[in-house]
Amino acid sequence: RRDLAHQRNQEAPHPRSQERLVFRKLLPWWPLGPILAVILSAFPLDVLDVDAAQYAHMAQQMLESDSYLVVRNRSIEYLDKPPLIFWLASVSYRLFGVTEAAYRLPSLVFALLALYATYQLTKLFYNEEQASIATLILASCESFFLMTHDCRTDTVLMGCVAVALWQWGAFLQSP
Repeated sequence: RRDLAHQRNQEAPHPRSQERLVFRKLLPWWPLGPILAVILSAFPLDVLDVDAAQYAHMAQQMLESDSYLVVRNRSIEYLDKPPLIFWLASVSYRLFGVTEAAYRLPSLVFALLALYATYQLTKLFYNEEQASIATLILASCESFFLMTHDCRTDTVLMGCVAVALWQWGAFLQSP
């Protein structure tokens, strides 16, 4: 009997050990909640920067005129920035209405893409704990918060480069 009871105890993991395992996996991610709360709390804020307001207006003009090939600022051709950020903001306006949150959404999407790619790249070469730490370090940078406040080429570039590095690392790891 003792052997059978001992064998049953060996086979079934203790419920507390399962809880500890879940807690241990979630522990490195606890700062992500407050970081995302800070980033998302910026959505109701007004677009304050002169350039950001100008870019938001240019994307709105693009939407209203249905002219996506020529970027204009008050009816004057604008060649200082790549048009992708204006296209993204204009598409976001079309989907969600002309609001400041819709203007910021493309940057937030690419920032989240950069976080995911950073996690995957780090996990590919190290482990989940270090991947969580690397992701949290990126998410807690002040410039990361500032880049998600309006639609910027920096955020798009960061997201695309992070995904490219992750995929390049995955290619190098493949047999």
